[in-house]
Amino acid sequence: MPRLRILAGPSPTDLNEIRANSGQATHIATDAFEGDVAVCIKNFADTEGNVHDSAYFKDRTDVTWSIQVQGRFLQEHSADEILFGNVFDRALPIPWGFSAILSFMQYMDPCMEQDLQSKEKPWALSPLMSTMTYFAHTRTDGAHQVPPFPPPKPVQEDTSQLRFKARDRPPELQDVHNPSARRTYCQNSEHRTGIILGPNDLITQTFATTTSPSVQQASRCSCQRG
Repeated sequence: MPRLRILAGPSPTDLNEIRANSGQATHIATDAFEGDVAVCIKNFADTEGNVHDSAYFKDRTDVTWSIQVQGRFLQEHSADEILFGNVFDRALPIPWGFSAILSFMQYMDPCMEQDLQSKEKPWALSPLMSTMTYFAHTRTDGAHQVPPFPPPKPVQEDTSQLRFKARDRPPELQDVHNPSARRTYCQNSEHRTGIILGPNDLITQTFATTTSPSVQQASRCSCQRG
């Protein structure tokens, strides 16, 4: 019987299968990023048909699945350089009505750029900070203790320690616990360019889909510009 396999790793050629809802993280390290990833899927059955749900869904009852990532970029980048999305290794079968589907996707995610009709490697990418469902940021140093991951409770929005090229925090981000305000602000490329992320910036983030049709989005995998 067909089943869903979840793979994670530092590159498309170096992947390992991970277990959803296990409460355990998979470590990923490259020359650009180091961190951990965990996946939760509601009512997910293992290879023997047993369903193991995660405590995550007790707090996020409207969520159907989530990808959680905690880590840091090893060199400084502006938020405009960091993307999140899909890159496929083969051409996609384009269904009838694809243009309407694509229009809806771009309505839901105005920053998305794509070439899903490519005959080689179709892709669809968006700026990470304009598309993440929840984004928590902490400034760290060598003595700072990294919090447990996956976290005991779902990630809550917190942009209070973000660094900006301009000294003052923009008025649009005064509410540091508002994910919608952060996503809206980061739809502007100039705004993203003014946010800096580097080795001392610990990011804990969640990309999730909900049962509400108005906020559902497509599944994606993370990557970086360039």
